[in-house]
Amino acid sequence: MNEQFQTFLNAVKQQMKSKEGQKLVEKELLSHLNHSKQTVMKRGHHEEEAEKMAVEQMGNAVLLGQKMNKLHCERVDWWLVSIVGSLLLLSFAPFLFFDYQMNIYAQLISVSVSVLIIFTLMFTDYRKVLHYWKWFGLAAGFYMVALNVEGLTSMVNGRVFISILGMNISHYFLLFLLFITIVGLMSEKKWTDRKRIVWSLLLLFVFVRCFMLIPETMLAVQYIILFSTIVIFSNQNYKVRSWVLWVVSGCIFMFAYLFVAFLPFSHRLENFISFLNPEASSNGSGYIYIMMKEVLSKAGVFGPKSELTNDLFLGHTELILVALTYHGGWILTSIILVIFAALSVRLLHSFKKMHTEAERLLMVGGGVLLLFPFVLNTLLTFGYAPFVGSNLPFISYGGNEKLYYSFIIGFMLSVYRRKDVMINTEVEIEK
Repeated sequence: MNEQFQTFLNAVKQQMKSKEGQKLVEKELLSHLNHSKQTVMKRGHHEEEAEKMAVEQMGNAVLLGQKMNKLHCERVDWWLVSIVGSLLLLSFAPFLFFDYQMNIYAQLISVSVSVLIIFTLMFTDYRKVLHYWKWFGLAAGFYMVALNVEGLTSMVNGRVFISILGMNISHYFLLFLLFITIVGLMSEKKWTDRKRIVWSLLLLFVFVRCFMLIPETMLAVQYIILFSTIVIFSNQNYKVRSWVLWVVSGCIFMFAYLFVAFLPFSHRLENFISFLNPEASSNGSGYIYIMMKEVLSKAGVFGPKSELTNDLFLGHTELILVALTYHGGWILTSIILVIFAALSVRLLHSFKKMHTEAERLLMVGGGVLLLFPFVLNTLLTFGYAPFVGSNLPFISYGGNEKLYYSFIIGFMLSVYRRKDVMINTEVEIEK
């Protein structure tokens, strides 16, 4: 590269903060400079004179650098940060109204660690993490194997958990590992269609069965929805998508068969019948559905209209929205629902701004993992769904799930931060 070109490019890059943006702009500008140089030389000018004229055609280096800095800067999605921050603050609301074996110090620690995770991942290049998607898949496989190793697991309410230092690890983290694996698989450019289809089928069947055997029925459903959504929004050709979606359909039938097969021998049948007709089992599992209706009927705008005879059941993490409606009033519930609605709108807005396949898949997959449990929990609160083990993201008590959602938000913020640095567009030149 000659001295005139190098001096001009250095002056442009000095105005830019992003190192990735500097490399992209340098490459694009150098291409324009060489093209202009060749054009001028064809008119009969000498090489040195042509180089000088090519630089002059580019305009002021400082102004051009400032313009490129705006186009290729790393942006923080402060709207999403504010929305998630509001939800984390609202996670302290239960401590203002009631205390059922909940430790506020543990809550402070979990929220602080969640914030640390979010900002750490936001400033991490998501591409470097996604590059190791195979290792995430391997970790998911080891997780599944560990569930069958005696000494590494514990049994809680009929469900198997991996236990580390006495702490049970939420199965949501397995879902997160699979999320990164699926996005990496679908955005991998070097794989053949056949190889992609085979591994997709393997991931789908093996881990749906794993979720069913734990058992985590709702995580199995969420995994199928996540998988289907990522496949639909991927850039794969019709052959790959049709094969995988056919298998998804088969997987849904397999899930339905397993669900029905085990239904008569578990509490699921009783729970579902109680949801449909709670009065028929008012002294059994239908009692809680009756009490939920009573609680909501006694909730006022700013607090309870009348006292409950029994409110101990409100300590259940799935009933956090019911409890907050009663103690904080419908105004508090409205605020929570508005914040989640704002989260949905913001995620949709961010998704539309994505440029690459990996960016789009991470955003749409993260949206499914965040909003699906919110929808289920809201339907449960207002009596349109039975108990399915779905808590309210960020607000329900439990540090494990907060960390899980923080990982998802951190990745989405990382994607948003680099969306403009990554695009390989033509640089506008002032002439």
